[in-house]
Amino acid sequence: MAEVSCRAWSFFVQAEQEGLVDISKLLEGTTLSRSMLEDVGQRVRWDDWAELSDRFASNVSREQLIASGRLALTPGFLGTLFRLSGLFTNLHDVYRLGLLWVGASMYRSMHFECETTSTSTLHAHIALKSGYRPCESWFVNMVGCLESVPLMYGLPPARVEWSTTPVSGDYQITIPVHESTSGRLRRVVDAFRAPDAVAALILEQQQQMTVQLAALEDAETGYRLLLDALPAAVALFDDDKIAYSNPAMRNALGLGERGLEGMPTQRLRYPVERYDAIADDGSQGLRDFRMFRENGATAHFEGITMREVRFFGRTLRGLSANDVSSRVAVERRLEQSEETQRAVIDVMPDLLLRVRRDGRIVDALGGSELPDAVRKRLVPGTNLEDLVEGQRAANGHETCAAVLEALRAERPHLFECVVSNESAEHVLEGRIVPLSSDDGSMVFLRDVTRRRDEQRQLAIAERTASVGTLAAGVAHEINNPLAAVMANLELIAEAIDGDANKLNLPLTDLKEMVRDALDGGLRVKQIVANLKVLSGTSPKHAAVAPLDVEVALERALSMVTTQIAQRARLRRDFGHPSAALASPEGLSQVLYQLLLNAVQAIPEGAYDDNEICVRTRLDGDSVVISVVDSGTGIPEAALPRIFDPYFTTKPMGEGNGLGLSISHRIVRELGGTLSARSSPKTGTVMEVRLPVAAEVPRERPTPTPRPRSKEHVARILLIDDEPALARAIAKALGEHEVLVETSGTEALRRLQEGLVPDLIMCDLMLPGLRGPELYQRACRLAPSLTRRFVFITGGAFTPSTEHFAREHEDRVFQKPLDLAALRADVERILSEAEEEESASKSDG
Repeated sequence: MAEVSCRAWSFFVQAEQEGLVDISKLLEGTTLSRSMLEDVGQRVRWDDWAELSDRFASNVSREQLIASGRLALTPGFLGTLFRLSGLFTNLHDVYRLGLLWVGASMYRSMHFECETTSTSTLHAHIALKSGYRPCESWFVNMVGCLESVPLMYGLPPARVEWSTTPVSGDYQITIPVHESTSGRLRRVVDAFRAPDAVAALILEQQQQMTVQLAALEDAETGYRLLLDALPAAVALFDDDKIAYSNPAMRNALGLGERGLEGMPTQRLRYPVERYDAIADDGSQGLRDFRMFRENGATAHFEGITMREVRFFGRTLRGLSANDVSSRVAVERRLEQSEETQRAVIDVMPDLLLRVRRDGRIVDALGGSELPDAVRKRLVPGTNLEDLVEGQRAANGHETCAAVLEALRAERPHLFECVVSNESAEHVLEGRIVPLSSDDGSMVFLRDVTRRRDEQRQLAIAERTASVGTLAAGVAHEINNPLAAVMANLELIAEAIDGDANKLNLPLTDLKEMVRDALDGGLRVKQIVANLKVLSGTSPKHAAVAPLDVEVALERALSMVTTQIAQRARLRRDFGHPSAALASPEGLSQVLYQLLLNAVQAIPEGAYDDNEICVRTRLDGDSVVISVVDSGTGIPEAALPRIFDPYFTTKPMGEGNGLGLSISHRIVRELGGTLSARSSPKTGTVMEVRLPVAAEVPRERPTPTPRPRSKEHVARILLIDDEPALARAIAKALGEHEVLVETSGTEALRRLQEGLVPDLIMCDLMLPGLRGPELYQRACRLAPSLTRRFVFITGGAFTPSTEHFAREHEDRVFQKPLDLAALRADVERILSEAEEEESASKSDG
């Protein structure tokens, strides 16, 4: 509703006549027009009027602003009746009449107070009601108005002491000395000497008041219609009675057409809430409160309270609200659902973390099976980096950097880390899941320590089962050449004994038997070498290097030849591709597993109908190895899962599902892929793809010994716990002085007693004092012995010995020994030692 009467417009008209303002420019850009403002029966919004006042004040000084206030007291502004009233009352009453009646009716946005403090002074306070635009220039302008009231009666101006703010003004008014009663009487008599003029003035004032009252009644009627049409529930209070309620309020409380007018305000109260106190505290903003419906149910509302509402001439308190009962019910159900979810999550074994991009933990839920030492470190406010920083990655890769990078990039990521506490190590499996909103990620942590232990145990069981199968095949492969070796050696021994009654063999036959025995021994040697590579005990297995895949394939085939021969034909389809990047034992283990699976997929008893084919080929930058069988095949539904740990299509007790899983991991670590194609009753194709190597591997050529001085015979200390082998080596090196010891402790004693050999040949796996320990103690005893050691071994079976063998790879000879190569290496080492000694003497 508009708050300012257009009668006040006469002030701006007077100011324009005095040259203080250009009304056309004053109205530019506003919603007001001159014709609208010149209709004294109209009202305008206070905020528009305040803008006009501020515009006016911006073009004049403060003194001019106060002086312009004196222009307001014109007949058009106050009316003639107001001037006449001053003839019959004192100035105190004139000020009170002007402020409390004229001012309040013209400016509904203002609250006016006027108090007489003495016979010559009074105090006025004017304040802008809440919710309206502040305008300090209006309060300053009022100073001139208050000063000029006595001027209307031929008296000097009043003296006004004042202070203003944008929303209020305080004025201390000192009234000039009054004229005598006789002087006032003369002015009254003079005024009534023209009765027609007085009557005209009174009639004019009456007409203006009639128009204002009609406008006020129309406005208040429209106000009620507006309240009735509002969707918000509205109630107005007069003291402790309900003066008005709109249809929305009645419907919200289930009253139908029956209104609340005349009922006590307690009808709207909830027992613990007092709305009258809320309305009186003067606070602003939305409130939440409750009321009773007609049926006794509780309704929830959200709204505002109003301290002063003008309604048909009365000042009431009010309440305007919206029924939010449905929303409150939904919120309560959501809270209950969230409480239920949180209770369920709290007992979950996995730990759920809500984590920001920087790794800071916002919330932590669940984790009932996580170790307390880990759970206590992952609380809101800490950083996920505290868990993974400095911890050992379970898969051997760097963990912390990858996890934090995934959090910053908000992308899915899987990781594992090993967290140590005082008593144990725990393997944690983590999954990062970005949230859809820009609110970081969820991190799921699970303790998989027990599962990893079970996997290791099953892997051991799988390996044990494989070893059993392997042992059966190897026993058959070794027995055949071993039988030939033993038969030939037995015949040779009998011939040497000279028992003519039993044997009378010519020399050519003896030579042939020796060659057959040697061939059988070489076959056994190759089988043993293949076993070392397959078991991963070879000291040369660690590095990934260029590898001839067909050599690895033949090595694996040699382990399963017997099993294949029982069920199917074997066909080789080699394409002789370039070398691949791989490790010999890793690839051999994979190929052995694939060949073994192919054999087990073919039932016994149909040899002629089945075939296992092994192929090699080059495909772009990959070397491809295929193992194709004509067995029972893999069901289509099971094919996607064959590389999952513990998944197997074999009958119960015939497999634990780790063979292909381990093979898949080995190939992936080699930088390749392992895939399968299969269908029931048509067989399976297992395909290994490995990256092509940049160069082809070459066998190390047998070194040519350098010419060595023959001035003295070399002294060689041979240490081996196999006396027969030690005697054979001593005979092979017969041109030198060979001292044999079968104990590392005894050999060290001889070195301590002063023995200085030219070469020391030491077995790695000696009983008691092993080869590596003997080497270290001998070198401390005489540092010159460092380059005089060579080692022989049938296999390094402890991690430390295996590591030592890799570090001294160029001086390790594998059993069974190649005597020709052994002699050549011995001569090379002796020559190098002789050259070093000569160079040392020359420098000296």
